Amino acid sequence: MQSPSDPNVQSAYICIFIIAVHSIMIIGKSVVAVGLIALCSAVTGCGMLLASKYDTVTVSVTPDSSKVFANGQFLGYSPVRAELAPRERQVIEVRHDGFEPQTLIMATDIHPLWLTADVILTAGLGAIFDATSGGWNKFRAPHIVMDLSKLPPPGTQD
Repeated sequence: MQSPSDPNVQSAYICIFIIAVHSIMIIGKSVVAVGLIALCSAVTGCGMLLASKYDTVTVSVTPDSSKVFANGQFLGYSPVRAELAPRERQVIEVRHDGFEPQTLIMATDIHPLWLTADVILTAGLGAIFDATSGGWNKFRAPHIVMDLSKLPPPGTQD
């Protein structure tokens, strides 16, 4: 499936928009406007078209001031708040000197609003696009709390 950033897909959106504007001027407002919303939703999926690209995620760690990373990119020192894309796989890693590092893969769920809109407005066609693009994803737990374990002193065994 083509990405919405693909120039061919963008050209299709422009053509749909021009036809819709022309139709509104010629035919009327209400019916065409509803049809345009349904058509655009079917082409892109309601979640991809209307949902926010980012969710706010907070990470709190004991001990404070632990380094927090998402997909290898430094976000800051805990507690930290960041905007992350639920459409992409997010791997959170936490590190602090003298403590065992921890890694967490953020789980996502389907946002019920976008699923319902896809079914009602597009007869399910938009659901196909949203399912493959992750357009209807939301983070299952946007507030992460982690407790790091102290590393044993050097020279000792478990």
